[in-house]
Amino acid sequence: MWYVRISDFIDHVLKGHQVYSPLLSNGSYCVVSDTGVEYLSKDMMEDRQWGSGNNPLTAVWEFLKTHSEFEIEKSIEQKLLITSAPDGYLKRMR
Repeated sequence: MWYVRISDFIDHVLKGHQVYSPLLSNGSYCVVSDTGVEYLSKDMMEDRQWGSGNNPLTAVWEFLKTHSEFEIEKSIEQKLLITSAPDGYLKRMR
């Protein structure tokens, strides 16, 4: 398992994925936190450089475009009442 909390900027999260994802074996997870930032309103983050389109979830989406060996694992999120990682539970399938 690899837990990602590098930065809230897309480029930092993507860089972490590129470095660490090859180290995960089949069936292992990468948990990317703070993916919910994508859904926050702009007035909640006026003083932040990150936000919709520049956050951990957008990094997940970019990463999955070129890494078909990973999939979003919805079953974990569905078991939780609350999470800081919606669509951030990635499972290495192959």
